[in-house]
Amino acid sequence: MIAAVRQAILSILGALLLPFALPSLIRAVIRALRRHKDDSAILFSTSGFGYTVVAPDLMRRTFKGRAGVVFFGPVWRYNPIVEELYSDTTVTICTVPAWVAIGQYRVSLPSRILFLKIAIPLLSAYWRAQGKICVVFSDSPDFHRLLPEAELSDLGHARLGHALPHLRYHWVPRYFRLGLAADKPRARLSEATRARCSTKIDCVTEPGRGDVCLYARYRESTSSCSVTNRNGAAAADYVPAIEWLAARGYRVLITGDVDFSEALNGTARARSILPGDVDVPRGEFLLYAATECDLWIGEDGGGTNVGWVARRKMLGVNWFPFYAVFPGITLCYKTVHSPGAAKPLGPDFMFGPGAFEFGFPGLELRGNSPELLRAAVIDFVERHERGDPPGLPVSALGTVSPDVWFNFVPAYISPPWLSAVLTVPGLSGNQHRRPVSATD
Repeated sequence: MIAAVRQAILSILGALLLPFALPSLIRAVIRALRRHKDDSAILFSTSGFGYTVVAPDLMRRTFKGRAGVVFFGPVWRYNPIVEELYSDTTVTICTVPAWVAIGQYRVSLPSRILFLKIAIPLLSAYWRAQGKICVVFSDSPDFHRLLPEAELSDLGHARLGHALPHLRYHWVPRYFRLGLAADKPRARLSEATRARCSTKIDCVTEPGRGDVCLYARYRESTSSCSVTNRNGAAAADYVPAIEWLAARGYRVLITGDVDFSEALNGTARARSILPGDVDVPRGEFLLYAATECDLWIGEDGGGTNVGWVARRKMLGVNWFPFYAVFPGITLCYKTVHSPGAAKPLGPDFMFGPGAFEFGFPGLELRGNSPELLRAAVIDFVERHERGDPPGLPVSALGTVSPDVWFNFVPAYISPPWLSAVLTVPGLSGNQHRRPVSATD
């Protein structure tokens, strides 16, 4: 109740400030008109960072002509360097001052007025009059008709519709299937940006055996276990893995939401590069690290999408929810335990009744321990060096729900994780963050 009243007050305050945001919105709209004049199909979205990465890839694989994506949001929500990632798709980031979306952005009244009621309808009407296809990213049938009907039926829409709580998730495995086609260049920053970042990073620490991007996710929420239960490990938990990578000769480019500045020492610190270490804009460093690394290691969040569209070899750690995958990724999942129990519930629960759950009332959701993180990283890197498959086939899990996404796209299981779940319970026990149940 208190949160609802607070949000209402903030939305009213934002609405009062709304006229002061119009000049910046008008400038953004004019820029979008200029940038997309040659596009034949345009997608609008107010979604978060991860969508700015995958939506352009979706559009270029869906339409034969040149396509574009226009994003609207507060300035803090997006990384404007994303506009460089695709040479064959136009991406425009339209932002307004942060105070227009004060409070919880997704339900912000001023944001809805600015983007969904003013900017997007006006642009759509203008471009449709020119014969362009305009679609808003949403739960609407218009958006879902973007993807081929064959993909829809092939993935068993009836089953997915029953299993998943929100229609908006249905497009993801269908998009992944399109993305597996090797007919488009991978996402990369411009040549000038790549050269600048590479030079600056080499000034911090010399190149070695290769570069590893580490993405650590953390988001706070007082109301949604789907947000907090996806949070990963603390910085200290990654130190043993980073120390091994440094000793092996790799540089570790650290991205994401977790502060590593006080956790690293010695060789691990000398071979790790944080955004503040490099004399380039933070947005450039974050995208360069994820798109130009030899190996990508991280948790499930917006930054994961960058590794996928850049077609990097990926190891997902502290992975949750259980149904989600990215094509080709090797997965080291979180685990679910009975209260106080060392041994986790097995894959038959995780990829059966628990596959599409975000909260587990009466049970404990635990992240990967430092020992398991190190073991998973070592196995993944050594397999890469030998040229071996990056993990075990998902068939090693036994019987799983037919709707889990790795039934539709290729993925792998981390052998140390499977060994820990089946035979060595102690490796799975990390409770440094209290899980939020569905009833909290």
